[in-house]
Amino acid sequence: MATVLRLRQHDWEIVSSHAERDVTYRTLAKRGWKLYARYYADADTARTVSLTAVEDGCRLPGKIRAGYADPA
Repeated sequence: MATVLRLRQHDWEIVSSHAERDVTYRTLAKRGWKLYARYYADADTARTVSLTAVEDGCRLPGKIRAGYADPA
């Protein structure tokens, strides 16, 4: 995922990563921020990247946070 590679070049640290079927999940951290990245690849070669950034002092509502939780 080129987006995550670019973020890594700007000192974002990958703190968790896993894949489920056609989706790769990565959590990155930098200076009090968490960035949740989802990378979707389907059979039609369409690729979608979803990014959600949250300041560590802020918490996502439980219903939303559950969708980003690393099950590993």
